[in-house]
Amino acid sequence: MSRRGVLRSPLSLFLAVVVVLALSSLFSVTASVQPAKAAVPINRDLIKNIIYPTLGYPSITRCGDTFTVEFDPRDQDWSQGLPTLTEFQASVTTTNSTYPVTVTLPVQDFQVDYSTHWPEYSESSEPRAEMYIVTLEVPETVPVHLYDLTVRAKKLDGTWMTDTQPHALQTVEEFCDEAFLIHHGHLVARGAPGDVM
Repeated sequence: MSRRGVLRSPLSLFLAVVVVLALSSLFSVTASVQPAKAAVPINRDLIKNIIYPTLGYPSITRCGDTFTVEFDPRDQDWSQGLPTLTEFQASVTTTNSTYPVTVTLPVQDFQVDYSTHWPEYSESSEPRAEMYIVTLEVPETVPVHLYDLTVRAKKLDGTWMTDTQPHALQTVEEFCDEAFLIHHGHLVARGAPGDVM
């Protein structure tokens, strides 16, 4: 049998494929084993009292529906007890608008509970991490837009605390049933400008 015949035999081809697959899986297993990493901490320069929804983690809500706000009045200082808040008010303002529109959102309810969006605020992670969960309604008349969210909370002494999160609420008329993924590849240029490899 010629050398050319050996490479074309089904058994040789099968063995070559098995060896390649075994080696590639070995490299992928060793490459994917990494030490565990800690959860990403909340950036307290950008996220103060409204911890959900936020810039980068917005609520996408249909007009006429409700969404929840997770409000931490202690800025993650668990040594303090949870202050009593007696009332909430909320509004949204269009972002990047020449003529911004502000709409008041009706407060449906608020209660003390744990975060369902941030693991570091879970009961199992931090038993003292209780916060206020505020349910807000998005009126059907609110235009579809990306909004900045402002929440005001009234303390027991009658003073108000206010926090704003940019780009925290995206309103939609309906949710799509189909999703489309578009991938755009690119060339990598190396060397002098204009040289493409």
